[in-house]
Amino acid sequence: MKGRNLVFAGLFAFLIPGCGGGGGDAVTVTQPIVDANGGGIWVGQTTDDSQPGVTQDFVGVTTDSGEFRFLSLDTFGQFIGTFTVSGNAASGTGLGWAPIGFTWTDGSVLTSVSITATVTARQQFNGSWSTGSNESGTFTFAYSDTHQRTSSFAKLSANWFYTDGPYSITISIDQNGSVSGSDTDGCVYVGDASIPDASVNTYAFDVTVTSCGLFNGMYAGLAVLDDDAVQDDTLILSIDNGQVAIVLVMAR
Repeated sequence: MKGRNLVFAGLFAFLIPGCGGGGGDAVTVTQPIVDANGGGIWVGQTTDDSQPGVTQDFVGVTTDSGEFRFLSLDTFGQFIGTFTVSGNAASGTGLGWAPIGFTWTDGSVLTSVSITATVTARQQFNGSWSTGSNESGTFTFAYSDTHQRTSSFAKLSANWFYTDGPYSITISIDQNGSVSGSDTDGCVYVGDASIPDASVNTYAFDVTVTSCGLFNGMYAGLAVLDDDAVQDDTLILSIDNGQVAIVLVMAR
């Protein structure tokens, strides 16, 4: 990556002996390949081939239905897309947002991205990434047990806050999953949270942003609850509209 250009900031035979008189030949039966579940919350690191020895800490959120969001909580760079799993081999495509204040090597802040990986369900998600801007690297993720926590609106509902210098945003989520909020730039946020699978700690969000200039639009994404001082006191939210991506790490 190069330059500074401020932007608004994401796999995964046995043998049956012949029977009957005369002793027939053994019959080889091939068991169907079982595709690994690719869903999870993952923590680990990414590398960039252009910067040997340099790593970034990342969080990955994936679903068994094939959505991935890889987020740098340091720079807010993101890889977001969809993937499929065949056996333990995963591949996917999507979009890559450069970190806040940076561009990709071709000067863009948004580029295409592809990933290939090996997934061990609920254990590891490791592979490589490449972009349309001719950058590439690797990622090594370990499964986080926080994924195994159940999800509910009772856990999610709260007033959530994020502050960075003079900027702040408040998002309120009620017991029905309704979302409303605003920030110090005058942007207004209205939408809904939903629970795709109550057995895991992942929430889906649909949010409309208004009164926000170029950032107006309809956004969708995923969120998880994490721990800081106490369990489930932190909301990690990643949403995008195909052009703009937003990462927020919010506290109750």
